[in-house]
Amino acid sequence: MKISQYLFILFFMLVSMAAFAQKKKNKNMAPPPPKKVEYASPTPKKPESFITEMDGNTAFRWKNEPETLTTFTPDDLVERIYDFSGMYAVRIISNYPLDTVSFKKADKDDDRIILLGYTVKYDDYDTIELKGNKMTISDKKDPKKEKITLDVTKKGNKIIRIKEVKT
Repeated sequence: MKISQYLFILFFMLVSMAAFAQKKKNKNMAPPPPKKVEYASPTPKKPESFITEMDGNTAFRWKNEPETLTTFTPDDLVERIYDFSGMYAVRIISNYPLDTVSFKKADKDDDRIILLGYTVKYDDYDTIELKGNKMTISDKKDPKKEKITLDVTKKGNKIIRIKEVKT
């Protein structure tokens, strides 16, 4: 009887191994990783006639650098940049000091006097009108935003300098 028990166990092991060997491998592998999508940055919306008059100067900067020691408060404008190269027609970047500071323009040989710590304010406008030597910047999406008028200095047919007109 012992032999028949061993034969039964051996037969059962062979059947279970044969059944395991007949199983097909699962062909469902993990899905391939998704393809990377490359996003193109939006093109600037500017009138073509205006771009030709910029002559590579896409930003103009004004900085308040007094000759004598002057105190600036956080409400005093220290620097303004007119940037014509972004996705807006023009972005005006205004810098204000964080704290009340005393400042004067550095001498030609002295680089140590630097005003650090700004609060930056961005104003974006979507419309530029250039008529003669006057440039008007406005925002059609927000009519409550103030219109800015600039005097334009041209050399030949190219804009080389702008100056804000008090309105």
